[in-house]
Amino acid sequence: MVIEIKLFIDKVRKIEQWFHQSGVGADQLMNSQKAANAPEGKIKHMIGDVSTRWNSQLHMLERFLAMSGTVGGILLNHPNAPPIIQASEIAVLKEVVKILKPFEKVTEEMCSEKYVSASKAIPMIKCLKQYLEKTDPSHDLAIQLKSSLLNVFKKRFEHIQKVHLFTTATFLDLRFKKLHLDDGASLTRTINYLRRSIEENREPEHCALSITSAADEVDNDDIWETHNKLFVETMRTSQSYSQTSELSLYIAAPLIELKEDAFESWRRYEGAYPQLTQLACKHLLVPASSAPAKRLFSKAGAILTKTKSRILSKRLPKLLFLNSLPTDF
Repeated sequence: MVIEIKLFIDKVRKIEQWFHQSGVGADQLMNSQKAANAPEGKIKHMIGDVSTRWNSQLHMLERFLAMSGTVGGILLNHPNAPPIIQASEIAVLKEVVKILKPFEKVTEEMCSEKYVSASKAIPMIKCLKQYLEKTDPSHDLAIQLKSSLLNVFKKRFEHIQKVHLFTTATFLDLRFKKLHLDDGASLTRTINYLRRSIEENREPEHCALSITSAADEVDNDDIWETHNKLFVETMRTSQSYSQTSELSLYIAAPLIELKEDAFESWRRYEGAYPQLTQLACKHLLVPASSAPAKRLFSKAGAILTKTKSRILSKRLPKLLFLNSLPTDF
């Protein structure tokens, strides 16, 4: 991040820490909101950022900008308080928040564990990059931040379509398919992989046996010999075509709405694309990030505490499973 912007954020952080440590300042902040007829449950306080928590810095800036007028008036009455942020600096921070806000939505989507996320990686990165390119900040520092973020995008995500998992998951998502896959080589590899996977499982045993038995029954002395041979070849060709055309039909079919659930949609199309449905379930189940695994470790730490140290190791997975169930289950 641009050094000057970091200095502005450090100023906001010092102001937040001062309100957190000063009982007088915190009381004045609360009383100012009560004087403005803010409901008891709507009283706001300053939010601090945590280095290990995503988007916490953005939340700190948003809360400060929302309360900057009230906060500035309180700081003026306390000589030992941190310096007030100037109007020009606040204008820069507003543009910084506008640039960073979409990243919050993307991280929330990518950290999900209750719906499909791997297939969203490529589309969301592409959309986020285009959003950044269209953003038109007016302050030099915000322009530098935009340029810095675009450079990081190029460095980190330029070759994301070469990642087999993400490309395949995106292609098998009925909402995206190849809409965002503009890397021709990666798209070709994905289609070839799916075609091979379908062909490897295309003939159930009973179908193979029926064709084999029909071929064995061809009698060279029979007048229908030619017909029987053509019949066997037609059977083999039709089965091969039906399996390969499954992929072609899937590609030609229209996309579904973005708001629809990917898994529920595959249930509806299971009869039309039986082989692709199995592949979709295999690839769409993979989470896009390690956030769900980290949440699991955090839950385990909250369950297995010093006061609960006698919990048996065989019971911990069961407790974690129960903890993962919805409350209405």
